[in-house]
Amino acid sequence: MGPAVNADEELLARLHGRSGFSDEILNIDRLRAQLEERARALRLPHAADAARRALTDDAEYARLEAHFAPAETWLFRYGASYELARILAATREQRPIRALVVGAGGWCEPCSLAAALIDATAPSQVTIEAVDRNPVLFGGAARFTGAQLRGEVPAWARRHFVVEPEAYTAREWLTAAIRPRVGDALAVATEWSVSQTRFDLVSFRNVAIYMNARTRTKALEVLGSLVADDGVLLVGHAEVPLAIEVTGMSAHPHGGSFALWRTEPPKVEAMPSSVRAPAPPTVRPSRPIAPPRAVAEDPVQALRDAMARTPCDATLHLKLAELFEDRGDARAAFECVAKALYLDPRLEEALVLAARLAESRGASADASRYRMRALRAHLDAASDADKEATGRSTPDQSRDEKHP
Repeated sequence: MGPAVNADEELLARLHGRSGFSDEILNIDRLRAQLEERARALRLPHAADAARRALTDDAEYARLEAHFAPAETWLFRYGASYELARILAATREQRPIRALVVGAGGWCEPCSLAAALIDATAPSQVTIEAVDRNPVLFGGAARFTGAQLRGEVPAWARRHFVVEPEAYTAREWLTAAIRPRVGDALAVATEWSVSQTRFDLVSFRNVAIYMNARTRTKALEVLGSLVADDGVLLVGHAEVPLAIEVTGMSAHPHGGSFALWRTEPPKVEAMPSSVRAPAPPTVRPSRPIAPPRAVAEDPVQALRDAMARTPCDATLHLKLAELFEDRGDARAAFECVAKALYLDPRLEEALVLAARLAESRGASADASRYRMRALRAHLDAASDADKEATGRSTPDQSRDEKHP
């Protein structure tokens, strides 16, 4: 067998083994056709030379990978995911936020995610690791044109970009938060797993669909282990069922986000009932003491005290949001309602308030999504109430109602 066959077969084996391509995505005929095209582009005499080039040149190998697994991404693809990211960031109480984008496919997703996280907190609090094997993807500026703008850029996100008639360029605080890294995504993720690094948000979107079963399962296992207990994993819409099966996580109820989470809230340890503070000594006053002057309790502080005791009560965060709205502090109100929705994504009153706040800042699309979610929550609650009422009726009662 000639050298050309050996080179392309060796390359095919590497693409299946190292890159994890499935047989459906990549076979020898498709590879040979692409090698012939690359040979012409590189002015090489034969396709065999293009195969050998890819076997020895990491950049050429990455370009070949990108041909068979194109970066299907654009700014704010799956807009609900970035809405969820903003809510997640708002719950962190100015705590540093770490995110990981695996198989980033360029600047689109990292910059979209940076805008969402920074919009709800501060640039100094956000770090995004963006990994892709293709060195070309991060070579240019984070400037987006054409198909990269095929989706809607939310109103709240526009301040994070320099907006031109047919282009968006990321402002410096977005790119400063992103650490692009060229390398094998699975190998890098395994390094973080070994070091027990955890991320508030991990994104692995529309990559697993190109992988063979073994590589896909391994990647999801490792990436699932990198998600913090109160974090989320973002995947492509077609990858949700498999990701649930492999990671053991659950689908997040935030509609259209294609996110997974671990649903158990953080445990709050109560003081054991056997532990009691010592009783103060009894002191008999020598003369009557005037009662203390009543001091009006600050309702904000009262709610914060209550939340310190039960931090997972979404209704307390909602009440605080309503207080801030009444005082005209829209930003504080949004942060509080975001926390309420993180704890209970179906809390109807919080969704209505979120819609009102979004409308007040000119984010009509966000407001519409919140209203639709509020309507679904209302209809679901009504349906549950009907089922409960029906379930309470005994057979005798039902018979009596039909035949008085």
